[in-house]
Amino acid sequence: VELIDRHVGRWVEAGEIVGFDCFKMLAFDIICTALLHLDYTDEQKRFLEQQLRVFLDGLFSAPVDLPGFAFHRGLKARAFIMKEVERAVVQRRADIDKGVSVPDDLLKLWITARDPDTGSAMTLEQIKTQVLLMMFAGHDTTSTVMTNLLYYLNHHPAAAAAARAEQDHLAATLGEHYLALDPPMPHTDALVKETLRLTPPVTALTKRALRAFTLDKGNGEAVHVPAGAVVLASIAATHARGGGSEFEPERWV
Repeated sequence: VELIDRHVGRWVEAGEIVGFDCFKMLAFDIICTALLHLDYTDEQKRFLEQQLRVFLDGLFSAPVDLPGFAFHRGLKARAFIMKEVERAVVQRRADIDKGVSVPDDLLKLWITARDPDTGSAMTLEQIKTQVLLMMFAGHDTTSTVMTNLLYYLNHHPAAAAAARAEQDHLAATLGEHYLALDPPMPHTDALVKETLRLTPPVTALTKRALRAFTLDKGNGEAVHVPAGAVVLASIAATHARGGGSEFEPERWV
């Protein structure tokens, strides 16, 4: 809660913000601080987040590993991030081995996890990969949802007013730190769910068919899917088909 207050305070002080950029930094700060408890200063987190953006830009670019290309810059950024993550993992593992009290977070879970069959622990490389995956997944998806939510709030003032009234009521009855109590927020939850329905941050999933099968299209027709075929499932199309394309958060209340 304090972390969110700090970011919101900066936005209010600035007066005008670029929502997507601010939400990316907030999401990254939550991952580093609340989920992984990485011991970085604000300046280090900002630089690390910038490197993560460079890595992600390179991840979705032409795979040309030559100076001047985004892919090359992405590989260098990934190497920098992994070096920083390794330092944090090694330090946390040393603290655990010494019996030092450490936060009960994802980093501790990965370090102390044991394979139920072999009893072996995760390797350093496996843990580093998990941390990078968490940074990647949370950084882009969460900030995308928050940005889309801001867009819908701006274009649907009645829905925004209902959510604001809900938050004001909770603050008046439970105190200014009511978020820490995780109270029910039906109107706010409805806004988030409807945003996810209309603009899911992950728009599709791909699966490879292990065996041939016939898929009913729902209109009396069918399509044959051969073994080994890659099947694309559109999450966005499925959501739109089930509830239309209009923003109607009251459907969830």
